[in-house]
Amino acid sequence: MATPYHLDLEEIPTYRPSKEQFENPTTFIASIRDEAERYGLARIVPPEGWKPPWSIPKKTFKFATRVQVVNELVKHVGTARRKKFKMEYEAFLKSKAL
Repeated sequence: MATPYHLDLEEIPTYRPSKEQFENPTTFIASIRDEAERYGLARIVPPEGWKPPWSIPKKTFKFATRVQVVNELVKHVGTARRKKFKMEYEAFLKSKAL
C-alpha cells in the first residue's frame, strides 16, 4: 500500500562530479543545466575532500551579535527588543543588497 505522500514523482538527478569536473563548480553547474532544469532541482554530491572556498574577507568580516535572554523567549517579554533587532537586521540586509 502506498503512503499518502507517494505521488509517483520522478527522482531528481544526482550528479557526482570528479575532482577535475568540479575544479570550477560554476562551470560544472552550467554543464548540467539543461538536464537539471527539467526537474527544477538537482542533487550535486561534491568529490571527496572538496572544500568550498571562503568568499568573505576573513580579516574584515564582522557581524553584530546580541544577547538573547532565554526567559524572554518563553514569556514573550522583550517585544520592543525583538522589533528593534528585526529592524536592524532588515536594514543590514538592505545595506548589503541581500
